[in-house]
Amino acid sequence: MSSFVQEHEHHWPRIVVELPELRKTSGGLFSAREVMTYAVCCVQGGNPLESPRAFPKHGVRHRYSDFEALSLRLQRRFGTEGMLIPPLPPKSLRKNQDVDLIKQRMNGLQFFMEGIAASPFLFHDVLTQKFLKRTTTEGAGSIAALLDEGGNAAGHFTPLPSSSSSSNPPSSPLSSASLAAMHNRGYVQWTEFLSSFVLPPDPDMMVEKVRLELDTCERILSEVLKGGRALAAGFGQYARGLQAFSRSMHILAEGERKVEVLNKVGTTEEDKDSSSCAEQESSSNKNASSQPLALYNTPLLELASRTADLYASTVPGFLAAPDQASFLFSSLLEYEQSRIQSLKSLLAGRDDLHTSILKLQKKVHSLRQPSASPADRELYESRLAKEEVRLYKFTKALLCYTLPAVAQQRTWNLNRALANLAAITTSAAAASFGQAMGYLKSLGWDAGDIVEEANENGAALLVPPIPVIALPQTGEEKKQQQQQQQHAGATKKKGPAAAAAAAAAAARKPGSFLQERPVPPPPAAAAVEAGGGEEERKRGSSGSTSGGSGSSISTTMPTTDSIVTAAALLGSGGGKGASGKAPWDNDDEAENPFEKKEGVGASTLSS
Repeated sequence: MSSFVQEHEHHWPRIVVELPELRKTSGGLFSAREVMTYAVCCVQGGNPLESPRAFPKHGVRHRYSDFEALSLRLQRRFGTEGMLIPPLPPKSLRKNQDVDLIKQRMNGLQFFMEGIAASPFLFHDVLTQKFLKRTTTEGAGSIAALLDEGGNAAGHFTPLPSSSSSSNPPSSPLSSASLAAMHNRGYVQWTEFLSSFVLPPDPDMMVEKVRLELDTCERILSEVLKGGRALAAGFGQYARGLQAFSRSMHILAEGERKVEVLNKVGTTEEDKDSSSCAEQESSSNKNASSQPLALYNTPLLELASRTADLYASTVPGFLAAPDQASFLFSSLLEYEQSRIQSLKSLLAGRDDLHTSILKLQKKVHSLRQPSASPADRELYESRLAKEEVRLYKFTKALLCYTLPAVAQQRTWNLNRALANLAAITTSAAAASFGQAMGYLKSLGWDAGDIVEEANENGAALLVPPIPVIALPQTGEEKKQQQQQQQHAGATKKKGPAAAAAAAAAAARKPGSFLQERPVPPPPAAAAVEAGGGEEERKRGSSGSTSGGSGSSISTTMPTTDSIVTAAALLGSGGGKGASGKAPWDNDDEAENPFEKKEGVGASTLSS
């Protein structure tokens, strides 16, 4: 890739077509008329040496015929050498004040200027630079006078005529040196760029393969465009359905105002008091079977009004979706279809060159007879050589630049189109989802419970289940989830003992017996404590023996020494026996934990 192309990609220009406005053209009293003009602003200069200030701050104004004149001259200069010129929006018989025509045309002109900005050679050409710097809405001849200023010095040349139109050889384009003298940077760089490539082997086979692939791409685009239009129509139909249902809810609300007897739940104050007491008792002892009855008790007037507001507020998002999809999705695919047609026309131009070369070859072969004029033979041989050189450059430009650029632009356009459609769908669905969740919350309903109950009822009727609503996590919920994951990772690093402790802590519940229960130690510590407990039992057994022989102290009440000893054992973790159980693991021991330590106190007193 040349440094010129890299420089252009690094300083990518952005051209915006906007602000349509009617303006009067200059002329005589009867020739002046109003035409629709569009503001063309170059937001960022493509050349770092040429700052954005080189372009007018508020842009320039051009009419549709000015864009057409620029496209025609770029086609003559670059299109005849194998470059694809971005297509213009088609002409229309409607008046230029028509709003839909103005929006469609402005959208198509935006695509045209984006295609020019994407090519470093088209953007830096003298014609484009003039077009971006001067307004040409004064008259029909102003744009031609501006673009043709300097004539061939700007690099303009007429395409080669066919062999049957004239016997004179066609005029060749100007050399790169003369173009550089006139500062036509775009065309000079285009010529140097092509000279750096070599024509790939078997170009005719590649061109035929591209021709077949274009038919496939065109057919696929037609199907995608048809599906997108059907989706946009579905959005409109859905919006109209929402409007109809919202109107029906308003009718229900108006009708409920007239229904008084059927909507009275209680007739007396005593009934209301008793019902309120019953509700309080039922709320304290609520179970799963009584929840649905207590859930769906919103008054019908309030329910109908809120439902009507819900669907009325959802309508705008889907009602605007068809127009949004038309200009942000369908128009991009239609433009891509027009680019495929332009590329087919380019291939047809190459076929015409082939046909012209075959005719010249036959003519030259016939002029090689001894009776033919040497001057005519030399003339047609010269024309044949020029046509062959032209075909070589055309094919090299087509395969080495045009097709890769078309593929890249096609990828961009399809990505933009699908991203726009996804944004439209997501925006409308998100607005509808937010309104619906607010509606459910205002009525005290839980979406998950409603979906679960509906799926339970529908399962018996073989109704397809309703998808579970996945609510987005709030910032606080995400923070808690991250903290839990970090805690789990830290626990895993510490080992199995810490994991067991964390599991025991997670199992504790407020008010339960586990709340006061100490966390069991690791296996190694348990073994050590088990040894200590064995020694204590030995001491206790010896003490109880000695106490049994010489002590008359009653064993029904624990002594002071036994309490101190038991507290010390509990504090040091020596309260576990060889089995690893705490003294209060059994119900009997939980009632009197000092009963088996009685011998310790007796032996102490006896000694």
